[in-house]
Amino acid sequence: MKKILLAVCAIAVVSLAGCKKDNNDPSDEPGGGGTQYPTGEGIYIPSQKIATISVDGELSETWSWDDWKLDYIVSESDEGSMSTFHYNDYRLSSASSELMGMPVSLTYNYAGNKLASISAGDMAEIFVTHNASGKIDSLKVDMDNEMVNALLNLLLGYMNNGGAKDFGRKVTVNNTDISMALDWQGDNVSRVIANAQIEGSATLGEIRSVINIDSLAGSAGAFLSLLGDTTNVPLVVQYNSTSEYNHDTHNNPFCGFYGRLDPSMFSAANITQETTSGNVTITATLSIPFIGNLSLPYSYPIESSTTNTSYTYNNAGYPLTATDDEGVETTYSYK
Repeated sequence: MKKILLAVCAIAVVSLAGCKKDNNDPSDEPGGGGTQYPTGEGIYIPSQKIATISVDGELSETWSWDDWKLDYIVSESDEGSMSTFHYNDYRLSSASSELMGMPVSLTYNYAGNKLASISAGDMAEIFVTHNASGKIDSLKVDMDNEMVNALLNLLLGYMNNGGAKDFGRKVTVNNTDISMALDWQGDNVSRVIANAQIEGSATLGEIRSVINIDSLAGSAGAFLSLLGDTTNVPLVVQYNSTSEYNHDTHNNPFCGFYGRLDPSMFSAANITQETTSGNVTITATLSIPFIGNLSLPYSYPIESSTTNTSYTYNNAGYPLTATDDEGVETTYSYK
């Protein structure tokens, strides 16, 4: 649950922003090989290139490179699905991947060396802003109704009510406000605040599958008993979550590459602890004669969680293994 909105904000974002300074200092060259590479957002040139990622000894991903440009990733754990990357010089210009089983083509738009937006065709567009230090501090998402309904299904499907799992498909969407804000501590993201407000309408019958409105007493209850389940009712769904992060002091091999849909890709170091909490509120508004509008909110918390990760490193300070609280070990090999 804790990364649902982040995943939607990213829309399968792959290789978003580099962790290098916006300059042409030859000292920024990977490995000091004598070739000067361009710098700035959209350029992912790690000093050590990932070759494979394995989870508990099982091969999960294979990364293929063309010189210092990431060419494609094959997901061995997802039936061999492939993500491919295309460039203008070394700057990412477009990518092809999958989101929730659907093929997605992404186009990256820049203002100078800064990312301005990411387009996913008619499905969605992500608008990027930067703080005074030049770091990305917000992502705002404009998505079509099909994607919004997919988000609603994810949000409401987590409720302890079997009738809620298909609720989002029945909502008529009128307005959305979906965003993610990033706080920084040095070169690492310390906090991510995700918010979504989706306004629309649903039938009374569908709302009954989410909110216990039949328990209303008095005139309101009597009025509800007269309404048919097909009556459309205004609805607002709000999602809010906060994730906070601690980091080590070693090199993050994913810095500048966001294929994991995870805020660790923004940071120069590796996440050692992630703590997340939040809430979802669903509010239906009924118009009752002689009484007026009656708001029926229903809230449920996002399960609070803390995840700790420990690492081992190679001589260059890059992770060889990452082990979480449950003992799941991820192993990295490099080219």
